[in-house]
Amino acid sequence: MNTTNRTKKIAIATAIAGTLVVGMFSAAPATAATSGQDQTALRDWFTSQGISSATQDALIAKLDSGKLLDSMSQSVQPTSSTSVETSTELVSRSVYPDGSVAVTSLETPETTSAGAKAGTRSLQPQQITGCKESNGGGYVVESNCKVEIATGPYDLWFNATYERYTGGAQIDTANKPNAVVKYGNLVAAPTVSIKRKKQNGSIEAYAQEHALYKSTSLGSSEDLYVSLRVTTSRAWTTNY
Repeated sequence: MNTTNRTKKIAIATAIAGTLVVGMFSAAPATAATSGQDQTALRDWFTSQGISSATQDALIAKLDSGKLLDSMSQSVQPTSSTSVETSTELVSRSVYPDGSVAVTSLETPETTSAGAKAGTRSLQPQQITGCKESNGGGYVVESNCKVEIATGPYDLWFNATYERYTGGAQIDTANKPNAVVKYGNLVAAPTVSIKRKKQNGSIEAYAQEHALYKSTSLGSSEDLYVSLRVTTSRAWTTNY
């Protein structure tokens, strides 16, 4: 084998090995546009939230330019918010200045005819069950309940166990962070941690999931969050 051919083969093998390593440890590289299927999934979600076609076009153009939607940003306040409590979850829907929408949800136990508690999920296609409640004199414990945010481009969720009692509240566990991305890429796997274990006066206890996200353009990565916040009187979710 001559030196030139041997050098070419080594270069090809090195390139293939590098590609395999990238594929194993990172999301697909961001590009200027995603596939039609990716855009279809995103548009389907936007349509389900009552977002007009014209606003959908503007939101997708915003993502393709490397910017976050307002619903994905911690620094932008919604123009309106509504909350609905069903038998299995507390759902809050917020509309933002650019027309984007964020839906946060907190799984709640469902009371059965026997008085036991068992929860189910309705926001996500994945059927996640297991949220349970126990209570006694002056306290209630919600165990293994799902905390989630959906914005269209991505969904984030984790499980938490928390307590509310007379004079305070605390978060016992926060685990199983997960994500689904419909448009763009996650730079790394999501993580979750308890940031403030116990309520401190009027300041709530909270646990937070974090992920790094890139839109479809070759921009810098951005921080995404979903949090569970708990006080003695209530529990709720936020995008920060």
